[in-house]
Amino acid sequence: MKWIISVVLVLCMPISVIRFSNQSEEKTIAYKSSYMTISQIHSVSHTPIVEYFDLGSNTIRLNRIEYKDQGGAGMPNESNVTYNNGFVIDKQVEYDQLFMILNEENDVEIDEKKYSFNGAYELEARQITLFSYVLHRLGDL
Repeated sequence: MKWIISVVLVLCMPISVIRFSNQSEEKTIAYKSSYMTISQIHSVSHTPIVEYFDLGSNTIRLNRIEYKDQGGAGMPNESNVTYNNGFVIDKQVEYDQLFMILNEENDVEIDEKKYSFNGAYELEARQITLFSYVLHRLGDL
């Protein structure tokens, strides 16, 4: 009887997940750490851009953007821009949800694991029970 109670308690534990979804696909990823990076190549200057996010239990916070560019038109003129072998924008912008267009050239990294996406996605961080997550993963098979 005690083991049944233990199993029920474990399955009811909250875990943090980030959900990537669009009209044709939904991917839910459980995470241990609280960070995510999205790397891409700028479509015009063909230089790397890396965005750093903190994942909260119900929020996604953009903390920093790093990129290399030649400067000029389209460059941010914000006071929080520094130059250290590339431009760095330190931000603290919190979102309930994000909408991003991702493709094969984007590297999405969560807990040091890379994921690939192709298309427009809504991103949402939330807490769900371990039981809900297991059911969702079983549905992906």
